[in-house]
Amino acid sequence: MWANDSTGLPSAKLTMPAPRPWDYCFRDLRADPIVRWPGELELTIGSDCEDWIIYDMEDDGVCVEPWTAPPNSLNMPNPRIVTPDAPLVASMTWTWR
Repeated sequence: MWANDSTGLPSAKLTMPAPRPWDYCFRDLRADPIVRWPGELELTIGSDCEDWIIYDMEDDGVCVEPWTAPPNSLNMPNPRIVTPDAPLVASMTWTWR
């Protein structure tokens, strides 16, 4: 995951995941995230994005979002700049059962 700086934004440093609860940006997940509501629904989120925001700081909900770069990435070394010759294309799929 990206370590947060003193303002709570991702820094340019990758680190091992912190214990939950999370309000972090993760890089290169090992598998697609699965959000489960036991006995009700299982949602698998797939994406070709490298970064994922996972927020579970509140009991009433959870946020799992693929991102094309971490928040604050324009202030990190080597930001990705989108141009007509280098467009940004991303996909996401939801599968539920």
